[in-house]
Amino acid sequence: MNLFEKILNTTTNYYWGFTQAPYPTHDQRKAVKLIAHRGVHENKLALENTFKAFDLAVENHIWGIEFDVRFTKDNVPVVHHDNHLGRLFKKQETKVTDTNFSDLRILVPDIPSLSEMVQRYGKKIKLLIEIKQPEDSILTANNFLALENTLRLLRPCEDYYLLTLSPSLFDTQNFVSKQSVMCVDWRDIDNTVAQTLERNYGAVSGHFMLLNDKRLRLSKEKGLITGTGFIETRGALYREIHRGVDWIFTNHPLRLQKYLS
Repeated sequence: MNLFEKILNTTTNYYWGFTQAPYPTHDQRKAVKLIAHRGVHENKLALENTFKAFDLAVENHIWGIEFDVRFTKDNVPVVHHDNHLGRLFKKQETKVTDTNFSDLRILVPDIPSLSEMVQRYGKKIKLLIEIKQPEDSILTANNFLALENTLRLLRPCEDYYLLTLSPSLFDTQNFVSKQSVMCVDWRDIDNTVAQTLERNYGAVSGHFMLLNDKRLRLSKEKGLITGTGFIETRGALYREIHRGVDWIFTNHPLRLQKYLS
């Protein structure tokens, strides 16, 4: 999210935070599926998309972890949101797509590979894997082959979902289970819902204010798993629970977990 979107998200969260949302029932609270967006990094407990952030999610019994995957120059899928290493590691001149994995590991040891993620967390916690497209090109057949090989021991839907901002990303990929694909959009949600249904994908996610009651009802009537983000306050959380949202993405999983307990 850009700065404007962050301000809008915080404003809408705190608007609902001051509303008197009904307290969820015990069964409703037990059914909530919290997803730690890039792991548990709230209050600077850890750096996003690192083992420490994901370990905290497992230790605190969070339902799922969301993380971003990019491909190195030598086709190794690694976990990092941005293509460059400036925002988190102060290495603005270094790009993931221009760097071999061995060099990346020496330069920034904290960036996990997808293979390491599967070995460490597979079947222990739900993996929500967002596949990032290169800014100036498209993913290659070798990229998808590396992804397929890395995930081969996991079960789609049971162990992981593949998230994408581009519904057409997996159009040519036979190894991808359509039901395990979640289309994500924080702007044009109507188009994203339509394309999700057109491709027979299994899930859709958007901002909790954009995926309104009408769109949410349509998605659920069509059998889609629905996810909303980014929930920060008690009122916003309770609102989503009463609306029947399936998954709740958040940068504050420990805070929301307290509201549920």
